[in-house]
Amino acid sequence: MKATFRVEGFKELDEAIGDLKAAGDLTKASTRGAFRRAGMEALQPVAEDYAENVDVLSGELRSTIGVGTRLTPRQARLARREGKSFVEVYVGAGADPAAHLEEFGSINNAPNPALRNAWDRGWRGVLERLTELLWAHINKAVARARRRAERDAARMGLR
Repeated sequence: MKATFRVEGFKELDEAIGDLKAAGDLTKASTRGAFRRAGMEALQPVAEDYAENVDVLSGELRSTIGVGTRLTPRQARLARREGKSFVEVYVGAGADPAAHLEEFGSINNAPNPALRNAWDRGWRGVLERLTELLWAHINKAVARARRRAERDAARMGLR
């Protein structure tokens, strides 16, 4: 399942990042790290909502719910078909097969779409938090890069 959103403000963010890269303040790796941290932080409330509302008999499924950047080998193979993005962050229940059965049901069990419901309740908040967090994390990355450049300049005797 794919979801498509129209978000405003990211064009300005992309331009600002381009300017910072041109000035030498950011690298591709630090930009990717800032995006990854912001994405994981923005998705955390969805994971918490999912964990609270998943209806399972044992607590094992609940303990695997989280936010991350890694997939199981099977999920990664399926994701490769979609193409790779600059940064990808996922929310859900790890590799536990019970998660799929719980979410979509089976011949013997009715579906309980806890993750879908958590996403439907929280996606607007995720996008709002993401825009705020991206700016904050990019600014922190720029500050780190500038401190590193000043430290390197001092070591070389340029300051």
